[in-house]
Amino acid sequence: MVVEVSAIETTPRARAFLILSAILIAFGVLQNYEMISAGIAILVFLACVRSYMLVVAMALEKCSVEIPAIASVEGERICVEILFKNPTLIPIAFAEVSIRYSSFLKLVEGVRAALIAIPPRSFAAIRMCFLARIGMHRIGPVDVVARDLLGLYRFRKSFGFEGFLRGVPRVSEAEIRRLLLFTRSTGLTRSRRSGYGTEFFGVREYREGDDVRRIVWKYFASKRRLVVKELELETMNRILFIVDGTSEMISGPYAQTPFEHSIRTVASIARYLSYRGDYMGIIIASNNELLFMPSLDRGRKGYMRLLETISRYRFEEANTSKVEKFTRRNSVLKAFEKALEILPREKSIVFIFTSHGDEEYLETLVGIATKLSLLGNEVFLVIPITTTFEVKGVPQWGQAIYRLKVFERTKKELEFVKKLRSRGAKVIAVGAEHIPQIIVSLIESMRPS
Repeated sequence: MVVEVSAIETTPRARAFLILSAILIAFGVLQNYEMISAGIAILVFLACVRSYMLVVAMALEKCSVEIPAIASVEGERICVEILFKNPTLIPIAFAEVSIRYSSFLKLVEGVRAALIAIPPRSFAAIRMCFLARIGMHRIGPVDVVARDLLGLYRFRKSFGFEGFLRGVPRVSEAEIRRLLLFTRSTGLTRSRRSGYGTEFFGVREYREGDDVRRIVWKYFASKRRLVVKELELETMNRILFIVDGTSEMISGPYAQTPFEHSIRTVASIARYLSYRGDYMGIIIASNNELLFMPSLDRGRKGYMRLLETISRYRFEEANTSKVEKFTRRNSVLKAFEKALEILPREKSIVFIFTSHGDEEYLETLVGIATKLSLLGNEVFLVIPITTTFEVKGVPQWGQAIYRLKVFERTKKELEFVKKLRSRGAKVIAVGAEHIPQIIVSLIESMRPS
C-alpha cells in the first residue's frame, strides 16, 4: 500500500529546523558561503527522516490489531491483551498507542495510552484489566501515532477494530438455597396432586402396568400387599420479565445502578425457576434496541438463554439515542408489543422492572398492565427503592454525597408508587435485597393446582 506523503504530518520541531535551514542559506548567500552547506545539510537530514517516516507509515498501514472477546461474571477481574502485529520487515520503534473503551468500564490495572515498539515480523502487547460489569462493553478502536527519534514527523493511524467484554450477573448459590428452603418450609411448592415429580405424595394399591421401580418392597415384606409410591405433581408457571434498560435506569455508582440491581434480581429468580421447571423469558428495552428471548423456555436451557440475552445489553447504546424525539414511553411500548408476541395463550405472570417517571410514563405503565391483565395475565410493576442499595467500594464522604443525591429520587419513587397503586396497578416497591423472596412467594402462590 502506498502512503501519501501529505499524510505524514510535520511537527513544530521540524518547522523550526526548516526555518533554521532557510536562515543559514540566506546568510550564506549574503555573507559566508560556508553557511549554505550547513543549511543544505539540514535539508538533507530532514528529507532522510521524512523518507524513514514514509517507510514506517507503509509498515503501520499493514499492521493489524487484535482485541479478544471475553465473557466473565460481574465483579471479577477480567484482563485483556491487545496485540499489535507487524507482518513487515520494518521495525516501528516509536508508536504512541491510545486505546479507547467504554466509559462504563472501570480500569483497575494497566494504562489506556502507552509508548511501544513493534518489532519486524512480530508483535507487541498491551495488557489491561477491568472490573467486569453486566452487559456488553466495547474495547477499541485503537489510535496509533508513529514518530521518528527526534519527533520531527508523525503519522496517525486509527484501527477501527473493536473487541467486547461480556458480563453476566453474579447469582449467589446461598440466595438460591434460601429461596428453595423458604418455599418448601412454607408449603408454597406443594401441589397436593399426584403425578410426576420428586416430592412424596402417598401410596396406593398396585395396578397392572405400574412401574415396578415404584413398588414399596418394605410394605410388601410386612403386609404381603403390593403398593406403589405416588409422587406429588409438579405444576409449572410461565413468567416473563420486562426490564426497563433506558438511560434513567443506568445512573448511579459503578455496578450499583437500578438496572443492575433489577438484572441481578431477575437472574436469581430465573435460577430458582430453572430448578422448579417453570417457563421463563426476558425483554430488555433500551434507548436504541430491544433485547429479548424469542419464546419462553424452561430449565437450565431457559436460564442460559436468559443470561445470554442479558449479556448483550450495551450501556453505551442505552445512554444515547439514535432516534429523533426518543421517549422512554416509546421504548416500553415496544417491549409491550414484543411481549404480546412472546406470551402464550395460557395465563402468565409478568414482572415489569422500572423506576419513577413523568405523568405520561405513568399512564403508559398503567395502560400496559391493564391490557396484559385483560388478556388473563397477572402483572406486577417492580420498583426497587434506591436508598436500600449498598454502596460498595465508596469512601464515607462519597456515601454521604450519594445519600443526599438519592434523597430526592427516593421521594419521587415513593410518590410514583402511590400514584400507580391509586390507579389500580399491582406494585412491588421494597429494597432490592427483599424483592427475590417477595416475587418467588407470588409465583408459588399462583402456581396452578
